[in-house]
Formats: sequence, C-alpha cells, structure tokens
Amino acid sequence: MGYAGGRKVDPTYRSMGDHTETTQVDFNPALISYREILGHVWNSHDPRRNHFSRQYLNAIFWSGEAQQAAALETMADVQARLGREVKTVIAPLERFYPAEDYHQKYYLRGHPALLGEFQRLGYGDARFRESRVAARLNGYVSGFGQMAQLERELPSFGLSASVEAVLRRVVEEGSGASCG
Repeated sequence: MGYAGGRKVDPTYRSMGDHTETTQVDFNPALISYREILGHVWNSHDPRRNHFSRQYLNAIFWSGEAQQAAALETMADVQARLGREVKTVIAPLERFYPAEDYHQKYYLRGHPALLGEFQRLGYGDARFRESRVAARLNGYVSGFGQMAQLERELPSFGLSASVEAVLRRVVEEGSGASCG
C-alpha cells in the first residue's frame, strides 16, 4: 500500500497532495506475466467509472515501455469488450511512496495472534511491510484464498502450530474483515 502519480514529495494519508492510493506489485515474470496481473486488475474494478477524488482514482501505473504497451493494449481490449470508454488512467510510475506503517497489511493487523507471530519472529516495520508471508496472510484473513490453497502454502510460512490453527479457523470462518 502506498501513494503514486502525484508531485508532492513524501505524501502521507493526511497530506497526500495529488497522489493516488495504490498497491505496488512485485512479481516474478517466470511465474506470472505482467499481462496476467493486468487481467486481475481489469477484473477487480469497474473501468467504465472513475472516482471524483484523485485519492481513489482507478489507475494503472507502468514502468518501462513493455509495461506501457501491455497496459494500453489491454485497455483497448477492455474498451472493445465493454463497447464504451474506459476511464481507468494509464500513467507512468515516477515514484512509489510506501504508506505509513498502520496502513500496511490492514486486515492482518486486526488479528492480534497472527500479528504477534511476526513480532515474535523479530519483524520490524519495514520487514513486515515487505514480507511475502504477511501479504499472503493479509489476503487470507481478508477473505481471499481457499482452505485447500492455504494448506498447500502453510508449510512455507514458518508459523508456529498454534498460529497455524488460528489462521485455519479464520479462513474457515471467513471472518476476514474483523479489524478492530
């Protein structure tokens, strides 16, 4: 989670300037292509509409000519499929500013037992923000992913047995949005 697309230096949630809240996706092109990621992005929002506020703008930020070409080509495909103008903004990524720590892994932060595991393992704020495991757990507790998928991934997470049990219960119950 962070901010991009604006001119303000060091934006924050309370002082964002002309930036847009966005998510940076680090990916391994040997495992998933940029076009596949774009497919998920196009399917995750309504590209026919855009927000009045720059903060919540539907946007795809690209880095490099290949990503720009793919973003524009997929936008044209979506526009042809919908038969109307696509309002999602396609723009160069000049710089990505990570959001404040309290915005990172928001849903995971609502589960003290799971969050405590990262503290127990010695994760500081930066390591937690960049953690693949924290990102995966945040997805599971927010309602994305199925139990079979979790069971396949669980051994790679390095969690204690008690925390694995908590995670299984959360996913089974589908209580993802239980922040508080």
